[in-house]
Amino acid sequence: MAVDEMFVQRLNNLVNESGYSQKQIAALCHTTEASLSRYINGARMPNPAILANLATALHTTTDYMLGKTENDYAEIKAIVARSKEFFSAEQKKELSDILLEINERLFGEDD
Repeated sequence: MAVDEMFVQRLNNLVNESGYSQKQIAALCHTTEASLSRYINGARMPNPAILANLATALHTTTDYMLGKTENDYAEIKAIVARSKEFFSAEQKKELSDILLEINERLFGEDD
């Protein structure tokens, strides 16, 4: 399976910007550190479920990770990141989903 260079580049950027360790991201995505390392190094592409988990854990969308859109929702990620000490993981996910929905309703996709 060919791994898309855009995916690898964006995944690396998102992981580096996340403030999470690879161990933490792997746990959030229900995968192993070894598998996550393979995705980061471009040796392998995640299956759709892991891709969705990665997008959620990194507060972005699968479309952005796959290069289908240029919007990485940086503003939304910043709000969610600042909320780390105040909200549980489920609450952060819900907040992120709400903000994404508001963004879509107000501005639509800019692809």
